Amino acid sequence: MKKNQIILIILGVLILIGIASGFSYWLGQKSIEIKTEVTIPDFLTSKVAQKWNALASGKVMEISGRNLTLRKDNDILTIPISETAKIYLLTSKETQGKEGLKEAQFEDIKVGDDVNISIMFEKGELAGHVVNILPSE
Repeated sequence: MKKNQIILIILGVLILIGIASGFSYWLGQKSIEIKTEVTIPDFLTSKVAQKWNALASGKVMEISGRNLTLRKDNDILTIPISETAKIYLLTSKETQGKEGLKEAQFEDIKVGDDVNISIMFEKGELAGHVVNILPSE
């Protein structure tokens, strides 16, 4: 009878050890299942990208208020021009004998002009800061 009791005790201990190790394995698997969500912020509204510049070039298709609509290779983009924007007229050698920049006003921009606009995204807003009116060909 003692032999049967020892075997039952050993089996009981082994069962308890199995249950404990299975439970700890299950808890370990649960802790590994951490779901990390990676969110990519919108570039234009991100606080990391505070300012960035770009160059837009094309033919003026429409002037509406302080907005210029440009077209190049069948792409169209409307750019608001800042009130403090610098506007220059590039002169060709034929016009004044030498190439150069001449300060101009927003009113000097006409539909059909080729322009280069230095645009800046600042605080999620797009605005043209420098407009170069290119000489007509």
